[in-house]
Amino acid sequence: MTHTYSKLLVHFVWSTKQRALWIEPALKNRIYALIRKLFENEGGKVIIINGMPDHIHILACLKPSTVISELIRTVKGASSKWIRDNLERFTNFSWQEGYGAFSVGYSNVQSVISYIANQEHHHKHKSYDDEFIELLNMQNIDFDERFVLG
Repeated sequence: MTHTYSKLLVHFVWSTKQRALWIEPALKNRIYALIRKLFENEGGKVIIINGMPDHIHILACLKPSTVISELIRTVKGASSKWIRDNLERFTNFSWQEGYGAFSVGYSNVQSVISYIANQEHHHKHKSYDDEFIELLNMQNIDFDERFVLG
């Protein structure tokens, strides 16, 4: 085939180390813009990014050659370094080691966009830990609860 066509949509979730409340409302747009740019540098397109002071959600469209683990290592590493180097009080900032990456079918895009856009409302009733475990269960991903939130 001479042409390749794809629409690879992934919902990413990860938190700050030890769920520290680093992503302050006054700074979140700068941090989100940086992460959006890092995704673009790797050939991805962020559809929506939002979160809470201790975690973020990203819905992105990826090119077929993307290796997700390399993409996330690059984005998390470069964003951590930028945050530590450019935001005075954030010299100890870091993201958690792991992440969630969940495939999204095109028919579910609008519900995922709405879910990500409404994080503030959603977290009035649910912790990040409960949310992440719920996402794993919804995707039928096996996990050991002793280690999943470390």
